[in-house]
Amino acid sequence: MTNEEKFTLYQSILERPGFSGTFFSAPNCNALVFSEGLCQIVTRLDGLWLVEMVASHLDKLTQAYQEDASNDMFLVKLKVNNKNKGELKISNFALGDKGDEACLVSQGIDDTSFPFNPESEETLQETEYTFYLSLGEKDPLLFALLLPTEY
Repeated sequence: MTNEEKFTLYQSILERPGFSGTFFSAPNCNALVFSEGLCQIVTRLDGLWLVEMVASHLDKLTQAYQEDASNDMFLVKLKVNNKNKGELKISNFALGDKGDEACLVSQGIDDTSFPFNPESEETLQETEYTFYLSLGEKDPLLFALLLPTEY
């Protein structure tokens, strides 16, 4: 599948009607589930690595929640460049895009299956994807990873 076909597929997944209420368990992680829309990304765009990467940072996010119970919602941003490299940032949702103050996790990505926006090819601007990570259950802690259209 070409980059442009992947990008079109991602856009079509986002355009689906809202949240169905169906969750899927993240492999090897009892503290994370992901939505039906993200399941489409996992299966159709080889996006399981994104779920696993988010899961690898749950200890830090759990610690942030335990230190301040208002940290129960997180903004997950994935930036992708035209060389299939990127960066994952997870921030406190309440602080929004306030840079380093809000950022709890930052991780470089050497190879990503997420498509680069073909319209950005000439300007070489990064393509940014946004997801939400919400604390769904508090005993035991269970996080839910959602598409923006499912929140």
